[in-house]
Amino acid sequence: MALGAGLAQLSTAVKQCASAAVAQPPVADIPTVWMPKDVQALSAALTAYPDAVLTAGLTDVGLWLNKQLRTIPVMISTLQVAELQAVHHTVAGLDIGAAVTLTQLAPHLLALYPELHEWHERFASKPIRNAATLGGNVVGGSPIGDSMPVLLA
Repeated sequence: MALGAGLAQLSTAVKQCASAAVAQPPVADIPTVWMPKDVQALSAALTAYPDAVLTAGLTDVGLWLNKQLRTIPVMISTLQVAELQAVHHTVAGLDIGAAVTLTQLAPHLLALYPELHEWHERFASKPIRNAATLGGNVVGGSPIGDSMPVLLA
């Protein structure tokens, strides 16, 4: 299955499951996707489906599905959890929600650390920055986790 076709099927499944009271996969081998809107609903979904894959930008999961041909029966997306979409400026620096995309984070990060502008421009492509989250970059443990040097500094 081509990457575009797989993502199109996944997108269709997400749209169909997002509003369903009881989500059922509309197509064989397409995961059930839960999209909770707040932390309480997220907690309930994780309790109900402890083996679910927790997702945000799907930049790694898309590759699992299309390149590694993994089967993921249930995914829980953090994209609509308001509490995970926020960036707060604190005395210590930034409090960054796990579902904040790299594009959403950039103005906050660059306001505090303008010397990171070149790093930000080189961090993945623009479409990936629009989808990828700092939380996913850290939790995913990717060997190309470009955020680690900045977080360690």
